[in-house]
Amino acid sequence: MWEDGKDVSKPEILVEVLQLRLKADEAKEVMAKANSPSYKQRLNDNTKEALDNGAFGCPWFFVRNSKGEEEPFFGSDRFHYMWEYLGLPWKDVELLPPGKAKAKI
Repeated sequence: MWEDGKDVSKPEILVEVLQLRLKADEAKEVMAKANSPSYKQRLNDNTKEALDNGAFGCPWFFVRNSKGEEEPFFGSDRFHYMWEYLGLPWKDVELLPPGKAKAKI
């Protein structure tokens, strides 16, 4: 979505992006519901809650672990911290042995 520089503020572009992961009728349903008053109110409520919890950017996650403790996480480079906080198994980045990499430095 953001990586390709697509302007998802335009409905016709957003539908295209949604259809990369959803069926055409599902994407149209999302667009229709997005314009409904109840969804707009829910978005406003969720946005207020995020701001009240200190959100300052996107992606922002407010995570609750199995102990009932809550912690905010910001950024797409923080997923491993969330997984650790939640006690989920995860595998760190691995460096490939020489000759396996495609990039040349």
